[in-house]
Amino acid sequence: MSDPVRPYRPFGEGSRPSLHHTTAPGVPNAPAGGAWEPPNLTDVHVLPAGRWWDAVRAPQYIGARALALLGEETGAVIEDPRGRRLYWLVPPGTATAWSLQQVAVLAGATYVAVPPRHVRHGGGPHWRVPVSHGRYLTDAPLLHAALRAAITAELGPRPEAAP
Repeated sequence: MSDPVRPYRPFGEGSRPSLHHTTAPGVPNAPAGGAWEPPNLTDVHVLPAGRWWDAVRAPQYIGARALALLGEETGAVIEDPRGRRLYWLVPPGTATAWSLQQVAVLAGATYVAVPPRHVRHGGGPHWRVPVSHGRYLTDAPLLHAALRAAITAELGPRPEAAP
């Protein structure tokens, strides 16, 4: 028996839905063999971070610069135009100790709205860089370096802590 999936439903008019959620009643089982693939359905689904991947969320202005720095080294990226955010998928547990300005690591007990495999454009969550053979998880150290460089370029260097 598989767990039910919970389709993403936009909130009331004028509100801005967020890609991450902290509660969800059910999640899908992994496909045969334990490999994860995006839903091949018609709706965005809320899936748990930490099960197949963790998600790294950055504001669009920082994320776009980091994405340019990563180039072909990036893995799959979800874009949320309403929330103006980008989400990278990284191996579980590889980014949980990060401390970067305006960047959040979504891991256990956090849920992410994942678009169907075929959704690559539109006003809602979609794949800015789609999952494909050889392009799924982003290397966490490379992503960290790209985000740090993007943050420094956009916000300036982080002040040193007082002794």
